[in-house]
Amino acid sequence: MKVLILSPGYEPVIGGAETYALSLAQGLVRAGHEVTVATDGLPGQTGERRDQVGVLVVRVPRPDGWADRGDTLLWEQMMFGLLARLEPLARAADVIHANSHDTALTASMLAVGTGRPAVATFHEGDPESEPSGTGRCRLVYGMLPLANIICGSRHYLDMAVRNGSAGRETLVPHGIDCHRFSRGDRRAARRELDLPEHGPILVCGARFKRKKGLLELVDALTELVAGRTGPVHAVLAGTANSGSLHYEQTLRNRISELELDKIVSVRTDLGWQQMPTLWRAADVAVQPSYSEGLGLSVLEAMASELPVIGTDVSGLREIITHGVTGLLVPARDTRALAAALARVLDDVALATHLAEGGLQFVRDNHNLAHTLAATVAVYQSACERLSITSASTGGGDSR
Repeated sequence: MKVLILSPGYEPVIGGAETYALSLAQGLVRAGHEVTVATDGLPGQTGERRDQVGVLVVRVPRPDGWADRGDTLLWEQMMFGLLARLEPLARAADVIHANSHDTALTASMLAVGTGRPAVATFHEGDPESEPSGTGRCRLVYGMLPLANIICGSRHYLDMAVRNGSAGRETLVPHGIDCHRFSRGDRRAARRELDLPEHGPILVCGARFKRKKGLLELVDALTELVAGRTGPVHAVLAGTANSGSLHYEQTLRNRISELELDKIVSVRTDLGWQQMPTLWRAADVAVQPSYSEGLGLSVLEAMASELPVIGTDVSGLREIITHGVTGLLVPARDTRALAAALARVLDDVALATHLAEGGLQFVRDNHNLAHTLAATVAVYQSACERLSITSASTGGGDSR
């Protein structure tokens, strides 16, 4: 099967949506399918190339200065400017897979224009709270000509149903490659990433945006280190892509104001390739978000046999059972977060229990092989239904 994935961001950009797109694309190729990923052209990275697995990555360049040009309209370029480049890719595919709300709009136009089925997976955790969020969600989930909406968690499934998906939704839990993310040599991992050799290391992998609760984590670290005599270090790993450069600077300023520069590292240099090493270097994973659709970084940490601490919000509640696969604390509660971190660091038996529970949970419920098989089944069903519809209406293949 030939699959075209539309993803606004892609490796080396790091984030849950990008991790999903990369794992899906490479997993499909390894299973014998042909995959093209169309994504944003980063500075210095445009054109087409195949990665080491065989995925064809097409990075669409941004026209120089188009936003300031007098011979083009901003909205026209945003909504329709990519269609000429993407239409040939869509015609060469059997199915189009959109990886966000915005690409679902593009995928829908391509699907109608080329006669290919379009499916979508969404990663926007709380779009209903954004400006015109209700209208946006009702359009994307309920009105676009999508053959199926693949939901990576019950949080996303409930959102789809609530906004009118009308039976086109399928629950396919996001999967983790448990061979790639696994326990390893902690000391070697720390040396590779230039992290402190001694003392516990806490890791949070997240976009630099307000809803991720990173400022609250920094405040909690102040309380944590005030009550400890030994060394402790924290790594905040992420980027401002689809986040906020202003928030990132605010975060760095807060770290300096609290004199935590030697204790907290903000790492924007770690991409998808380095994440398994980062988790191997860690002792505890923490996700202090205000809201989450699921929490792929938490699942990666679980697969790496780390105890995890998360906030008691809908997406994280699906994967963290308090006291079994991790610890849950109220969102924005820095004191509770500091106490949970201290508890896991000081109680080796508890940390081991949570790590073992998390690993078993990922293996049982979020295995990448299961995700790939279920996704291919959705593709096949979408293609079959389109073929039946075309035959019944006398339509032909537009190839």
